[in-house]
Amino acid sequence: MICDGTGPAPTLPSHTELASTTSLPRQEVTTPLMPNASAIASLGLTLEKLLGDAFADPAQPPPVPGRVTTAVLTRAEDFDVTTSPRIARPCLSILLVRVSVSTALRTATLALRTIPSGTVTAPALPLELQYLLTPWADTAADELPILGRTLQCLHSAPVLSGTLLQSGGGWSSTDHVDLSIDDVSPELLDSMVQGVFSALPVRFKLSVLCRARPVRIDAQHTPGNSPTTS
Repeated sequence: MICDGTGPAPTLPSHTELASTTSLPRQEVTTPLMPNASAIASLGLTLEKLLGDAFADPAQPPPVPGRVTTAVLTRAEDFDVTTSPRIARPCLSILLVRVSVSTALRTATLALRTIPSGTVTAPALPLELQYLLTPWADTAADELPILGRTLQCLHSAPVLSGTLLQSGGGWSSTDHVDLSIDDVSPELLDSMVQGVFSALPVRFKLSVLCRARPVRIDAQHTPGNSPTTS
């Protein structure tokens, strides 16, 4: 799993430094609270439901005839079927493999914010998440329709917002997350796939990368410890 910044990112002050800094700009407009630290988990559950609903859509034939296909939010440990029951074929596994900071959005939102309580706080942390989506079935003829329905779903619902976002993440009615099939080099995708499946008898599984952005996580609010601005 990878958690990094993409390119050189500006250094944000710590909470202690925010208490005494006078150099950071301040937005005069009061802004609402943003998604909380559970937004990453909430988005994973959102993808699980979105894709699961697509597989169960009564208006379309099931990806695997006569079988119920599910979408499963997983950890790498779940791919060891001898110890984990999570991968129950036919299914699509959803594995978060990379978390990175959006340098462009981070640079554009360096100004301090005033939240509804009147506390001045650091800007939200804008993230990009990458998920490895892998179909599992007994035959290639069954796995490929699962992958096809997955791509069809992501193409049809490229933006998650409002009630589509699962509760628990602190989402507001104006929050949205864009989904796209990540166009990465074959070498990078192969490296990710082989790293994830290195413990399996077969070290490669047909997979696609889905990118979700922006996922903004609000700064921690400490009452009475607002930064001083000029």
